Amino acid sequence: MRHLIVALSASGIGRVYRQNAGAIKTTDETTGKEYFVTLAPAGAADISGILRGGRRIEVECKKGRTDKQRKAQKEWQAMIESWGGVYVVVHGGMGIDGAMSAIRAACL
Repeated sequence: MRHLIVALSASGIGRVYRQNAGAIKTTDETTGKEYFVTLAPAGAADISGILRGGRRIEVECKKGRTDKQRKAQKEWQAMIESWGGVYVVVHGGMGIDGAMSAIRAACL
């Protein structure tokens, strides 16, 4: 995923960043109290950003060729696309060049 983020950024397509979803448990250093920090909403893609021209891009990275999106991810995809954004699912077997080709095609 890190290599794909670098490739996307270097390509000039737009600006992207890693987007962690869910929540993490942490501890307040002063009080010692544990609490949860909410990250991106459930279903948000792994990579997010802005394309040249202002459209949003979301890229969901799956490790294997047969890995499927969860229900929350499909709902997030539908929301992004309904607002005119670009949403792409890439699989580990595609390699960086294959993933970049899929992303470029989706951005047309």
